[in-house]
Amino acid sequence: GEDRRYLADAAQAVLDEIERLEGQLSVFRARSEVSYVNAEAARRPVVVEPGLFGLLSLAAEIWAETDGAFDVTAAPLIDLWREAERTGEEPSEKAIRAAAAKVGMEHVVLDESSNMVGFDTVGVRIDLGAVGKGCAVARAADMLREFGIDAALVSAGGSSIYALGAPEGAEGWKLGIRHPCRLDSRVETVTLRDCAMSTSGGVR
Repeated sequence: GEDRRYLADAAQAVLDEIERLEGQLSVFRARSEVSYVNAEAARRPVVVEPGLFGLLSLAAEIWAETDGAFDVTAAPLIDLWREAERTGEEPSEKAIRAAAAKVGMEHVVLDESSNMVGFDTVGVRIDLGAVGKGCAVARAADMLREFGIDAALVSAGGSSIYALGAPEGAEGWKLGIRHPCRLDSRVETVTLRDCAMSTSGGVR
């Protein structure tokens, strides 16, 4: 775009929205909406913001479609293996079974009529780390479109990217996929236009 001030204002609005989403979705923020749900939903149903309810509904759909392979309630098991990594000791079968009893979207009750979320088991916890960054990237791209911007690259930490339109005179945005072991080299270069890409490493 030619109006630099307008572009800067649009970018700042997008960054503000990403900060809002971080404050809503992150389990690492004690006052986030997700942290509040985790603290309260086993005692009583909690009404959540429509955007968060939609994200939880999508997570439930993906959980069902993948026969549980994708599960935003896996936090108790993740905690076990983080502790094992820290101590060097594998968790016991008893500990694994106890954690697994608190995992599964079947324990999350979603009431679409009221945007209400409840847990049917104490100890169930939602962690949206697997979808939060993608959600923020998608929202950023939508906002840029709303601002009338037709060419932009949204990158979240290098691993999740949305290519909106293309730079002037180009067919798309050229992105290199970094080698997982040799960080100064690339394994492939791709061209993206009006689509997203996510990697387990970084994009440069």
